[in-house]
Amino acid sequence: KVLLMALLSYLGSVAVFQVCRSEQVRNRLILFFAMTVGFWVLDTLFQAVVGRDILGFTPFNGDRYGGPFTDQYMLGGYLGFASALLLFYGLQRKWSLLINLLVFALVSLVVLLSNTRTGWVMYAIVSFAFIYHVVFRSIKHRFIVLLCLLLAGSLSVLGLYKMSPAFAQRVEYTKPLFSGDPDAIDNAISGRLTIWHTSVNVIRDNPINGVGAGNLREVFVEYKPDREYGRYTGESAINWAAHPHQLLLEIGVGTGIIGLAGLLMLWVLLWKTWRKGNSVQRAHALPWAILLLAAFFPFNSHAAHYGSKYALILWMFIALYVAYLSPDDA
Repeated sequence: KVLLMALLSYLGSVAVFQVCRSEQVRNRLILFFAMTVGFWVLDTLFQAVVGRDILGFTPFNGDRYGGPFTDQYMLGGYLGFASALLLFYGLQRKWSLLINLLVFALVSLVVLLSNTRTGWVMYAIVSFAFIYHVVFRSIKHRFIVLLCLLLAGSLSVLGLYKMSPAFAQRVEYTKPLFSGDPDAIDNAISGRLTIWHTSVNVIRDNPINGVGAGNLREVFVEYKPDREYGRYTGESAINWAAHPHQLLLEIGVGTGIIGLAGLLMLWVLLWKTWRKGNSVQRAHALPWAILLLAAFFPFNSHAAHYGSKYALILWMFIALYVAYLSPDDA
């Protein structure tokens, strides 16, 4: 199943290259993606104010805003990296500083309200890149603007902490992550320490080619550590796990050293593709580059990368990244 999905992604990328041969089409595509992300943001803000989004969906258990998504993790998981398509579109179109910062503030608010920590990490990477291009490459009085941004961001987070019980609870839930106590850390990351320990055991026993893509659930009980971490009671972290919730561990478990070498090769090829592009192509491909940097950032708790809609979306973005960096006659 995973192999067939990869083949489908490859053939789909051929179609992407054909579609993107025209600069007019490339300009339309980034516009449509930016509009889509903008809709997610406005729809979620509507949900936060009214109590339901314009399609009728309500917040999940009152602690996560999902906008138009039906799964409580999808908005934060996708907006965390896809936000680059909206933020950098504004930079490409040379919107005024005020408009760019307003869009950045609204996107930041929605990402925080999504209450998905994986999305927070990805969005932090997008934010650093955005602030760098806004503050250090575009305007005068950059340090004053940077200080204002940091102050505004700090006040916004503090305000959410004081005014949003769900956000405050998520922050408090995360604090033990830095305590150094394995039990407290496991509770803070929703049982993932147990999952990661199990994944390491699997890799140690199957280092060359793993146990098969997406097969952690089949061997979880066999490799689960004797040590019981924390007091987390979620069944998926105690009796089974669909995937390791971490990119390097997932590839190591599924396809071993061979798969990890393939991931490294992917990163090298993406970098070489960037280096080969000229200045105009790089400027057009920048949103896709920042998106992929955030999505493939290895030190995060990732969604599944084998046999999932998340993987299909990332393959599509890889194809678009390469297409935007290729000459029209490629």
